[in-house]
Amino acid sequence: MANDVLAEQFQKDERLISSREITRTVLVLSVPAILEMLLHTLVGLADTAMVGRLAEGGAAVAGTSLGNNVFMFALTIFAAIGTGSTALVARSIGAGDNRTADRVVVQSLLVGSVLAILLTLAGTLFAEQAMDFMGAEGLAHEYGAVYLRIIAYGAMPTFVMQILTGCLRGAGDTRTPMIINSGVNLVNIALNWVLIYGNLGAPALGVAGAAIATSVSRVLGAAILLLLLGMRKLKLTLGRLRDASLDIPLMRRIMNVGIPAAVEMAFMRGAQLAFARLVASLGTTAIAAHQIALNTESISFQPGWGISMAGAALVGQGLGAGKPKLAERFGYRALQIAVAIMGALGVVLFTVPEFFARLFILDEEVIRLSVVCLRIVAISQPALACTMVLSNSLRTAGDTRRMLYITLAGFWLIRLPVGYILVRYTNLGLAGAWIGMITDLFFRGSACLWLFRKGYWKEVKV
Repeated sequence: MANDVLAEQFQKDERLISSREITRTVLVLSVPAILEMLLHTLVGLADTAMVGRLAEGGAAVAGTSLGNNVFMFALTIFAAIGTGSTALVARSIGAGDNRTADRVVVQSLLVGSVLAILLTLAGTLFAEQAMDFMGAEGLAHEYGAVYLRIIAYGAMPTFVMQILTGCLRGAGDTRTPMIINSGVNLVNIALNWVLIYGNLGAPALGVAGAAIATSVSRVLGAAILLLLLGMRKLKLTLGRLRDASLDIPLMRRIMNVGIPAAVEMAFMRGAQLAFARLVASLGTTAIAAHQIALNTESISFQPGWGISMAGAALVGQGLGAGKPKLAERFGYRALQIAVAIMGALGVVLFTVPEFFARLFILDEEVIRLSVVCLRIVAISQPALACTMVLSNSLRTAGDTRRMLYITLAGFWLIRLPVGYILVRYTNLGLAGAWIGMITDLFFRGSACLWLFRKGYWKEVKV
């Protein structure tokens, strides 16, 4: 249905397309992505809640949080391929060139597989050193190293899922990623229940069980996606046998868009690691409260993330079809929908934060700190919606260099300095770090809106 709606819109004279039709198109693509993101969020919440109910719940949550932060930073090496391939697929599909879109998929998988192998080796060999770098101590250090080492074995399927779902969304297919990721997430929860606590006769593996569940579920998801593309059951395919040879000109086009995005992602993840270290300096209780607040906040921003994926695909395909004004209308409507939803959910977070915190842990001090953080971040949800929707649209349009500058300024010149000053030189503690975070969100949201309005992205060649 989504592809039919897109085809219908791009065949019309854009001056004759009503605002109602624009809204309908955005929603048709957004709803599957929103459902996918909501389920993904619920799985993240379930993971934290399950780990948080172990005997050393605070240390377990802190360790898995730090291990996951390191792994997410390492995944930035895939951003060059992922962002570039999504942009080229969107442009190609918009121009009616499915052949090039298929080649983009194959070339991305070829190059990314080598990087995934390197990431696996690094994660398994240097897990303890990574936790040393993050400032983890005691049980949090031990749990973090165990978690990181195991999920590093899942680097290859993680990469495959990331690339293929991104390409499918760029092609306007948000339904397939929703179905696959929903299945993966449900398998993850079921395996958590079995492996963390030792149900159904399995050994009780604790944090290691959570990591194994994550990796196994990702293997399953990657295998299903590859099978569907190989059987030509989706809008994209794995192409022909000769597509398996490296296409240097096409990879150059992918990297021309993707490398600035990868550098941006590296700066962002690096800042997040530094931010996590700042929080870690406040102790295990602060780390646990920080992670619980982040997981709870994701209830509000994952719908916005789903809308941003749909909006980005529409912007990219609009440019590929030679209709930049229509692409702009899609971007603005996606923004309006995201602000409305995330703003409403922000009100909920501000009103009843303690209810959500108590779902994850029983420690009263952790709950108290989580509540403070949630009330702080609740007021920034409209700014976060603006950042998510427009930054994704700008990247898919190929304007990755300007996004690099915005992200660099937001994280390294605002979030970290403000957070550091408030943590070190006031009595705000963890709350000071979160004030630094939302200051950055307001800056980047405003900057993305300004850049989108300027319209430079309409002229970018990919």
